[in-house]
Amino acid sequence: MSVIQYDSFDDEAPPACPKYRFAFIGQSMSGKSHFATRTQRAYHDLYGEEALSVHLNMNDMVGCETKDIKTVRKFIHEKDETLLIPQFEAQLDKLNDYDLILIEDARYKSEVQLLKEKGFTLVYLKTPWYTRLKRLQEKGTMDDIRWFTDSCELDLETVPDDLFDYCVRHGEEDGVIEKILTI
Repeated sequence: MSVIQYDSFDDEAPPACPKYRFAFIGQSMSGKSHFATRTQRAYHDLYGEEALSVHLNMNDMVGCETKDIKTVRKFIHEKDETLLIPQFEAQLDKLNDYDLILIEDARYKSEVQLLKEKGFTLVYLKTPWYTRLKRLQEKGTMDDIRWFTDSCELDLETVPDDLFDYCVRHGEEDGVIEKILTI
């Protein structure tokens, strides 16, 4: 039997991966995807690429394939705001082995409450309408405009700030990722 012995290691191993659960919430074009992607990148910079992470949109967890999933979610929510909650809960339970879970686009209070109950740190991005409109003009389509003023977008403004762990105002994003990852 051979034994390989190392006298020193040039590369230091990254620290153990803590488990984080983040939900990025905000209206259309508020920067949720960008913020989640930056958080995921910062996490992997800290803990290495082998850390298990997943970045999902709530639309991905509905369990049906359609081009206009936003409309399906809105229709179901209008019939019974809790109808999709068991589906979302089951999908979230399947993700327990991940070190980092990033969810974006919770649109309704019942979804936000579920994420809170599941231990997610809730980050609400408060971006002014004129900034979101500018982003929509640059990146969006005419179809996106109808969602810009939809009731599900406007309802987010009625969710009390104290339900969120962080309320990040546009222009105050610097340092927030480091803060939520407790760097």
